[in-house]
Amino acid sequence: MAFVGSLSQILQMRSLVNYPEGFNLIESILPISVGITLGFLAFVGIREFWHEFAVALKGGPQ
Repeated sequence: MAFVGSLSQILQMRSLVNYPEGFNLIESILPISVGITLGFLAFVGIREFWHEFAVALKGGPQ
C-alpha cells in the first residue's frame, strides 16, 4: 500500500527537505551590521545638518 498524503502534508514535507535549519553566520550578521552602519551614517548626517543649520542662523562665516 502506497503512502498518500494530503497536498498540505506533501508541501510541508518538501519545504522541510529543501529549507536548511537555522541561519549561517553571514545570513545573521550581515543584516545587523548593515543596519548599524546605516543608522550610524544617518546619525552623523543629521548632526551635520543641524550644525550647518545653526551656523546659518547665527550668520557665521560666509
